[in-house]
Amino acid sequence: KGQYLVFETDLELDHVVETVPSQFSKGVIVWSTVYGNIIVGPTAEDQQSKVDRSTDEATMSRLQAWAAKVVPALDGAKIVGSYSGLRTATEFRDYQIKSFPADGWVTVAGIRSTGLTACGAIGEYVVDLFEKDFASDGCPSTVPRHERTSSEAATASAPTPAIADNSNNDKENDKDEKDTAFSKTCSRAEADLLGVSKAKKSLATPRFACQLEAVPTLQALSKEYQVRGDGCVTVYGKLWKVTHPIASFGMETYSGKQCGTTS
Repeated sequence: KGQYLVFETDLELDHVVETVPSQFSKGVIVWSTVYGNIIVGPTAEDQQSKVDRSTDEATMSRLQAWAAKVVPALDGAKIVGSYSGLRTATEFRDYQIKSFPADGWVTVAGIRSTGLTACGAIGEYVVDLFEKDFASDGCPSTVPRHERTSSEAATASAPTPAIADNSNNDKENDKDEKDTAFSKTCSRAEADLLGVSKAKKSLATPRFACQLEAVPTLQALSKEYQVRGDGCVTVYGKLWKVTHPIASFGMETYSGKQCGTTS
């Protein structure tokens, strides 16, 4: 579990204050948000509960003392709240990704903060596991997706076509024809897919575009949040609940000055 403390202050940080990472944690960080708040955290606490997201006074006191130590101007700054989050940690330091063909299952676990950066590569790796261990034709492919030619990708990815039953049932025959057409469509689509490494080098034209109204300014959103009092704001004509603590604390205290090093 990681706990955070949120300050309301006129102090502006133009950089993130970060400690030297250890074997177990990146350390407690101090940074400012676009709302003008300054946040210190997170902690790194092992716990058995998968739902306990409470904060405690002792930890908040330690975070307050740490913030004042690394940024002396925060000594005595107003505290507006605290929050915590649970990490998908295991007893291992590395990702836990493994397929279980007999159970028809692929486990993707232990993905912490680095999952945001590694999600594309993790996805490719899982697809390779799936195609190797769960190939529909019973002949798993041993060539990773990103190393295949288009024809190899199409062959490995295409679903097994439905087999006609030789009956005179027109409805069943019609269904078989649709299934076969669907297989061909899937094959073409799969053959066009690129791995992450190749995709980022290939510019693609969007298949469609839609015109949306302008997103409200941070000042407008915060004003609506404060006036409504129900924790909601309006975007694209729809009412949305603000759920992340950084945004909710920020909108509660926003004074109209946009700043910060993170969003």
